[in-house]
Amino acid sequence: MRITLFAGILSFCICTASGQNKQTVNPNDPNKIIHYVGQLYDFKFFTIKDTIQIIVKQFFKNDVFCYTKGIPYALIIGTVTNNNNYPREISVLAICDQNIYNVGDKLKISQSNDPRIGSSSLHPIIFTHDTIINKKRYLYLIGSESPAVWGNVTR
Repeated sequence: MRITLFAGILSFCICTASGQNKQTVNPNDPNKIIHYVGQLYDFKFFTIKDTIQIIVKQFFKNDVFCYTKGIPYALIIGTVTNNNNYPREISVLAICDQNIYNVGDKLKISQSNDPRIGSSSLHPIIFTHDTIINKKRYLYLIGSESPAVWGNVTR
């Protein structure tokens, strides 16, 4: 009886959730619901034609060897400095990049191929952040607040 009631309440919550949030049961604790922040849970990719320059605002290091458990990338969030045709702030996903970048570094970014296209069945290893607000757990994909590009980085 309790399981049926819980499943009914859960399905009602999921069906009535706004388009901005997704909800799911936490597999570690079926009594807790995780709220995935909608527009902050998917990257909005765009392409670049020219090399652009950015100033690093945030950096998240890749700690996984390339193509062993997924598609690792270094995440660089920066401000575009040399081109008004692109968004002012972007997220750069640099595939298999083991380098370290510091806040304030000036980098050049060129377009790279999307590693999800082709023969690989692996998925990108994502960086997430969660927070608890009013006893609800919210999870979002770090870097998804800015338009993203798969990029090669040079200094």
